[in-house]
Amino acid sequence: MLGKAVFTAARVADAQTNGWLADHAVIVEDGRIAAVVARHQLPTDIAGTHTVYALGEVALLPGLIETHVHLHFPAHPDYKEISRPEPVERLCIRAATHVRTLLLSG
Repeated sequence: MLGKAVFTAARVADAQTNGWLADHAVIVEDGRIAAVVARHQLPTDIAGTHTVYALGEVALLPGLIETHVHLHFPAHPDYKEISRPEPVERLCIRAATHVRTLLLSG
């Protein structure tokens, strides 16, 4: 887990206004978004208490979780070739096993 971190970006998505906040920072504490503030409002000593990630010219989407996964693929460089000849039933079993492992991992 990150502990205390600050992510600065040229643009931060704002769900309340359905728009973008220019030159803002997202403050994360204990794995949760604690605040979204203009970069100039950050305390001058923030780097002493938080890890600062200056992301530059990016659009930051706080809270977005990337959920596009292929659970049936094995963790192997040739995953597509290995999975291709298998029957659907075996792929489903592998996917269920991978989901279980992910859930038990937190």
